[in-house]
Formats: sequence, C-alpha cells, structure tokens
Amino acid sequence: ISSKVSRLALWVEAETGMRPQEIQALRYSNITKSEGYWVLKISDSFSEKENEFNGHLKSRKIGEWRLTPPITNDLHQALHDFRREQQRFLSEKGIESNNDLIFLSLSDYRLAQLGKPISQRTMNDAMKELCKKANVKSNGLPLTCYTLRTTVGTRLARLGDYSYASNRLGNSLAVYMRYYVKPFNRGYGELMDQYLNM
Repeated sequence: ISSKVSRLALWVEAETGMRPQEIQALRYSNITKSEGYWVLKISDSFSEKENEFNGHLKSRKIGEWRLTPPITNDLHQALHDFRREQQRFLSEKGIESNNDLIFLSLSDYRLAQLGKPISQRTMNDAMKELCKKANVKSNGLPLTCYTLRTTVGTRLARLGDYSYASNRLGNSLAVYMRYYVKPFNRGYGELMDQYLNM
C-alpha cells in the first residue's frame, strides 16, 4: 500500500498542479464539489524543514483557502477507494490516525502514528521510477513533482483565462505569466499592426 500512496500523490499532482507541500497536507475533507465538478479546497501545507503543518498556503494568511482545477471522476473514485484501503491497513496494523490525511506515511508506522505525510523525496523518487518505466527522457532536466505542476500550468494557460489559471495554481498573475505563459518568438510587429487597426 505504501507505493500506492506516492503513485496516487503523483496522480493528484498531474491533475491539479498542487505544490508538493500542499499535497502532503491534503485531507479527505478537502474533496468537495464546485459548480458540479470535483475539486480540492485546500488551506494547508506541510513544512519538511519544521516537520509540521503550516496551517496556511504559500503567501496566504491562516484560514485562507483556494480551489484547485477540477479532478476527474476517475481520480475522485480512486481517492474514495484508497480511503477504505488506508483505513483497513491502519486498523490491521493497530495504527491510530485521526488527522484525515490522505498521503499518510504508511511505510514507517511510527510516522503514520504521528500523523506525518509521505516525504517530497518519496514523491520525487516515485516520479523518476515511473518516468524510467515509461522510457521518458529528461535530457538533463530534473524530473520532480514540480514537472507535473508546470505541465498543469501550461494546460491551464491554453484555456486563455490567466486569472482563473493563476488563482487555481495559487500564484499571483505576474508570477503565473512569468513561469507558465511563454511569448511567441515572432516579434511584436503583427500585434502592433492589429492594435493600430482596431
């Protein structure tokens, strides 16, 4: 079951673009519906440096939350199924955990008992392993959870509503534009012509 934890975390990352520390703090109670779609309503992150939950998201006040991009029904069902499997595993091992954490460290029973999540290293190692199995070549670029975040950011940019995209990723619009929206390398002559002809 411990390998399922990291694979499921990567699936969440691939669909939502959440930061790894936000995934570490994800709880079953964060799964909700918005406008008829399953989303994650998040308001916490985990600090590996401090080894504790922050109680807030990056650059946000305590109590502030945001919605992720929608998740597929398949992912929603997988999270629901995993919850039952996780509860059965914890019960069999005599581990009591009442923090509702999805990505609880199940490979280390002591950490599970303390309610600690899987590490970012575990997620990154799982990412590298999956890429190796799929014969994905990185050409020297790092393959981490942030690779999936970047992919989601790019997918959101294709929608054309950068305000929505930056909000769902938890970035300011300026940061979102700098990291996820790349200009065409064609100069600005055509755009200036369009502007003057308006």
